[in-house]
Amino acid sequence: MDAINKELEEEQRILTIEDLVGKTLCTDVGRLCVERECADCGVGSVMTDLCEAIDNKTKVKKWSKWEKTEKASKDLVFREDSLSNILTMLQTAVHDVAKHLKVAEWQRRQYTRLKSCLPKGHAMCTVDFSENYLCKFQNEVQSAHWSYRQVSVHPCVFIYRCNQPECYKVVTEYVVFLTDVLKHDSNLTKHILNLCIEKGKELGLAALHIFSDGCSSQYKSRYTFHHLSQLQELHPHIKITRHFFGSNHGKSLCDSCGGVVKNAAIRAVLAGREVIQSAQQMFEYCSKNLTVTGDDSCSHLENLRSFAVIQPTDIPSQTTSVGLHFPAKGMLSIKKLVLFL
Repeated sequence: MDAINKELEEEQRILTIEDLVGKTLCTDVGRLCVERECADCGVGSVMTDLCEAIDNKTKVKKWSKWEKTEKASKDLVFREDSLSNILTMLQTAVHDVAKHLKVAEWQRRQYTRLKSCLPKGHAMCTVDFSENYLCKFQNEVQSAHWSYRQVSVHPCVFIYRCNQPECYKVVTEYVVFLTDVLKHDSNLTKHILNLCIEKGKELGLAALHIFSDGCSSQYKSRYTFHHLSQLQELHPHIKITRHFFGSNHGKSLCDSCGGVVKNAAIRAVLAGREVIQSAQQMFEYCSKNLTVTGDDSCSHLENLRSFAVIQPTDIPSQTTSVGLHFPAKGMLSIKKLVLFL
């Protein structure tokens, strides 16, 4: 779009992808509009206006696009094409991205609605991995710089109403799991989800709504879905619903929590107060300095924060060969989008 904007007058320029998509939809957006089946809107009229506004469509312009390459999963690739070809590629891209953006907007609204109208006895649990913590030192030998150990950091954010009978204020509780296991696969995520459900039982919840992104290797693998199909049978006294955000849509409370924890640990190390070389040492530091607990009567006075360490031996492994020869069965009730009333 940047290459096209340079050929337009200032008042004709489209600065954001949201503005461009908005011009291709009706004022009152419906399902047919998003799925590009509406007769009253579409990409064609916008592309026609852009073509009419550009005088020389044979002019060659340099533009860039994120693409999969052999060197990396995604790389910024620079190309040169005529403006007519760039407009054609833009038309194809805009045709597909409308549904992507509107689904993200819908999910954001429903998440906010559930949070504001959360019933007593229900909890929202948002889970996500933070970037690994690098076990750096304030004073280190040169060779140590090239082989830092790492600690996996996985915050889980619980949002629920205060447990006291006459109190309806919202509690935000951060539970941060630390482990030396660096493989963020379905085995680790399944174990963490089980710990989250046990936490829900401790809180006396009737329903737990779990949110995460759609990372296929962590939360959307076949092993994870099989695990989800068994959860309700394993935990009949708590209703479990599972929600996946559209891929790569912004940040959540997990990211801010992980940033606070890692930044505090880094500052303690650089100040010479701590030496952190493992998940156990990080757990000991965080439990002593970053834990926030509520009082016995009412816990909504401050956000709560606690820590737990996961040992590699705590994580059950998945036997792939057994799954291939003896397919596991399970049932899941699935919806494309959810509406919270």
